[in-house]
Amino acid sequence: MHAYYYMVAQKVILVARGFLTKQLFLILPLFVVLVIALCIAYLSISVGAPRISIVPFFQEREIRAILINVLFFVSIASLSIPFIYFTLKRGRISLLEKMFAMGGGFLTLFLSAILGIHLFKLVTAIYLFLIVWLFNFLIALSIALSVAGVFSEEIRNVLYLMYSSVAGCFLGMGIPVFSMVYILFSLCIVDLVSYRAGVLKKISDFSEGERIFVRLRYSRKELVIGLGDLIYYSMLASYSLVNFGILTAIFCTFLILIGWIFTFVYTMKKEIFPGLPIPFGLGLIPIIVQLTSSFI
Repeated sequence: MHAYYYMVAQKVILVARGFLTKQLFLILPLFVVLVIALCIAYLSISVGAPRISIVPFFQEREIRAILINVLFFVSIASLSIPFIYFTLKRGRISLLEKMFAMGGGFLTLFLSAILGIHLFKLVTAIYLFLIVWLFNFLIALSIALSVAGVFSEEIRNVLYLMYSSVAGCFLGMGIPVFSMVYILFSLCIVDLVSYRAGVLKKISDFSEGERIFVRLRYSRKELVIGLGDLIYYSMLASYSLVNFGILTAIFCTFLILIGWIFTFVYTMKKEIFPGLPIPFGLGLIPIIVQLTSSFI
């Protein structure tokens, strides 16, 4: 009898271990992206780095400013979808890879320079200068090697995760409070329309083995994450930190991860599924609560 219960306990432990391993596999890449974005945002706040606006109006003094900000950002984001589609349709996938590598790499160098300048104002030390210089040198080298196409898929995935974090953090710090909320809702609508129109499926079919996605393998399963989704997730996380504080950012990040798991479950059933609505819908809950409570 004791042997039977022992075998049952062992089986339960194995099943639980497999379940936890699978869940960690699902959330680990996104968790890394979000943590990097949050660290960059926190460092920017700590050293007093300026927030660079990427929309026409950073001061939301009237409704018109918010509307223009939303139309400006969403229009650019929406135009990127047909651009990617027609580029892939013409077989220019390497062009997209090089564009993302150069854009993400140069943006990383730009943020590193800004943070380094403000960090040197607080701490003047030769070792800090050497660390920043070495980091920038490695980033510049990675840009050159990425454009040359010498990296393996695994190394390229790591770089894409880092570039996505940096890009998302830059966007999250450069959009004001209310504009961001409407932008996120609008991006969900664009994602759903693209999904219903079949554009997302065609982009996936044209992508030659998901080379413009971050693809991770575990056992016999594959996890494919769109670069745009990674950027927008980290954008929401860093935005929550710089505008609402660390506690809200923790809740927001946790809910994004939960939303990503739900999204992956639906993707397994339907082969492809829009990656923004569920994580954004859950991740915005702490922010909506904060904004609502400020008016009560």
